[in-house]
Formats: sequence, C-alpha cells, structure tokens
Amino acid sequence: MKLQYRLKDYLDATTHTAVGASLRQWTKMLFQNAGQLEWRFIPRILFISIVVILYTPLRIIDRLLYHSKVKQVKVKDPIFILGHYRSGTTFLHYLLCQDQRFKYASTLETINPSTFLGSIGVSRFITNFVLPETRPMDNLKMSPKLPFEEEFAMANICDASLCHGYFFPKDIQKHFDKHVMLDNKESLAEWKKNFYFFCQKLSYRNPEKQLILKTPANTARVAQLLDIFPNAKFIHIYRNPYKVYLSNEGLYEGILPILAFHRAKEKDIETFIMNSYEQTYKRYLKDKKLLRPEQLTELDYESFIKSPIDHLRHIYAQLDLDDFDAVEAAMQSVLDEYKNYRSNQYTMDPQIKKQIANRWSFAFKQFGYDPEANMNTAPMQAVNL
Repeated sequence: MKLQYRLKDYLDATTHTAVGASLRQWTKMLFQNAGQLEWRFIPRILFISIVVILYTPLRIIDRLLYHSKVKQVKVKDPIFILGHYRSGTTFLHYLLCQDQRFKYASTLETINPSTFLGSIGVSRFITNFVLPETRPMDNLKMSPKLPFEEEFAMANICDASLCHGYFFPKDIQKHFDKHVMLDNKESLAEWKKNFYFFCQKLSYRNPEKQLILKTPANTARVAQLLDIFPNAKFIHIYRNPYKVYLSNEGLYEGILPILAFHRAKEKDIETFIMNSYEQTYKRYLKDKKLLRPEQLTELDYESFIKSPIDHLRHIYAQLDLDDFDAVEAAMQSVLDEYKNYRSNQYTMDPQIKKQIANRWSFAFKQFGYDPEANMNTAPMQAVNL
C-alpha cells in the first residue's frame, strides 16, 4: 500500500463531501479534532468552511419549510444492500436503482442532506459543478443523480458515521468501533435517530416508494437496522477475501488524499482493513440469523459479474419483489454501458496473503473460497442462493 499526497490534495477541496455539512456539525468536528488538523490542509479546511457558511441560509429554509412535515413521514421497510467495501455493492446498487419503483439516496442528497428538499436547484448546480466524472477508486461513473452511500449524509448531520474516519484516518479504528459496531448506547441512539430522519427525508416526496439503500458499513448493523425496520429485506454480495483486501488498499489510496485533514500511516490503514473485515463479518454472520429466509438473499461477486441478469432475476424472486421483466431492459442497458469495464488489478505480498488466510479463515470457509486457490477463483459452492 502506498499513500501519496500531491500538492493538489492540500489545496483543492472542491470535491470534498463535507461541503454539505451543517454549520453545527462542521464546527463540532473541527473542535473535537483540532489537535489532529495538519497545517498543510488549511486551504482545504478554509474552503469547506466558506461553503458551509454560504449554505447556511439554504439549510435554514429547508428546516423551516420541511422539518415538521418530514417528521410525520412513515418509512416503508427498505431494501438494504450489504457487503464489505469493494465487494461489488456499488455496481449492484446502480443496477437495482434502474427500477423506478424504488427510491434511492442520490449523490446530491447524501452530500447535501440538510438542503436538498428546499433548495434542490442550487444544490444540484453546485454538486454538478464540483463532482468528478468518475470515482477515484474504481472509475465508476459519478453524477448528482446517481446512487450514493447514505453514510456520507450521516457524516454531514451527526457524528455517527465511519466517514469521520476518512477525514481523520489516524482514528479510523476508533470511529469504526464506535459508529459502525455501535456497541456504545449513546452512539447507537444518535445513529438511529439521524438515520431514520434521513430515510424520512428521502421518502417525503415519494412515500409510496420503497427505499433501496447501500452502505457497506451496514453489513455490521443488521440487528440495529431490524430494530428500526423489522420487515426490511437484505441483499448480501461477497467476494474473494484476497481481492477485497487488495481493493480496499486501492480504496484508501484513492480517497484519503481527497478527504483527510491529516496524513495517515500506511501500516495503520493496512491494520484497519484487516481488523474491520474480521469485525464486520463476525458480526454479520451472527446477526443474519435474526433474519427470516424471505428477508435475505446472498450472492458472490464472481458469479454475479458472469451472469448478472440471472442473479438479478433470482434476487427479485427470493425477496418477492415486483415483476423483474418490467425492469430487465433498463438493467441490461446499464450492463451494456459497462461491458468493457475492467476491475483494477493488484498484486499481493506473500506475507499479507498468509496473514489474511489465517485471520479471515472463517470467511473463506463460510463463503466457500479456497485460501490456497488463485485469488480470482469463484467460490467452491454457492451460499444461500
């Protein structure tokens, strides 16, 4: 793993997701982490501060016009896409969101969670202006209208988000333990309250539509999600653990220079990847037992990319969703657009591979991968398909 910071990373903040934070949340975050702010990133911090201040009237308008109305919305039990970071969750989300019967959290809505109802035109203009055309970690398309992870919305309205670990990666493990594992009662209460309100806000203009949400951190929050939405449905996609590790290194190499307010040590991030995968999947494998058979379907990434339509059809049947035939053409159109897409390629250090095979052995066994086989090999058997 190699974290590289260019001069642009210290000066450019136009693509930072915190530009949509509330003034209260932004100042609170800076105050809590004042001792970790590096002087190199002062231009980034100043730019975000200016944008946050300029956005404040829009947030006030949004709250005055919609807050009380949004609080009255009852959210239908959503569909949650689960899977560790870099397991194919984004591509699966893009495809399922072609079904117009669902409502998803768009990039615009996640970056601007406090303004998108009252000032959508202004928010769309600014987001469209600053957003890159592709994601830095995998070159998938980005657009204000495309689906995004609600974890970023949570980071802009409260503390309960792993994204604060991206902003302050020296403490990323602490943020993960507190805001993803949610073992702390105070953190759990904060996350539940703000997560449900964001879902209410998404549902405000489309209350009849079912939300389809994707954030990999939710893979460790199944029990907490069920507390809010007892009849929610879950789609879990998993991938060869070796590939997940390598792709996560690429993820952090791509996003930390863009989002962080200090520089992290590569070894600490490597350790975090190792720890968080283990914690996430031990929690998921325990909590998925709480789900009824009709609430969960699982698929492996390797098989999915070989025959996506077949797997999508199976998902609709397993979860008793609406007629798949009505949306197959729209999904096929997206598949045609990405037919020449190639995943990033990485090489693995033999010592890291040995460590992964040892620490993540339970995942290899559960998901049917052979730790001795080539890392591109699909599972030896399907699990719960």
